[in-house]
Amino acid sequence: MSATETIDADFARSLVDLVAGEPHLQLFQYEFVLESRRRPELREEAVNLYEGYIAALEDALGRRGHVHARPLARAVFAALDGLVLQQLTVADAGEVREAVEQVGELLASSLRRVQAGTQRGG
Repeated sequence: MSATETIDADFARSLVDLVAGEPHLQLFQYEFVLESRRRPELREEAVNLYEGYIAALEDALGRRGHVHARPLARAVFAALDGLVLQQLTVADAGEVREAVEQVGELLASSLRRVQAGTQRGG
């Protein structure tokens, strides 16, 4: 996540720019993960690649106050991962940027609800 640890317009722009600037790296990662299905000796490395992304998100989400950060991190990563794949294949960068911003809005809304419930004692 960004230095502010939020999925906001700056994060969305940076992610889209990264994908646009290094599409071959992103495609390699997808190919690698898919190849690990056919070649079990690659599975551990593929799992470690994804777990690294998920762990970083989990830490950032936990610091922001999200509860149950591990499953949330997996869900957010799945959304971002899917959006990157869409940018590489079927969607334009502007559509992906807007969708990433919406992921951030969903997270912010969820956190506000959790914090409001905590303040009410619920």
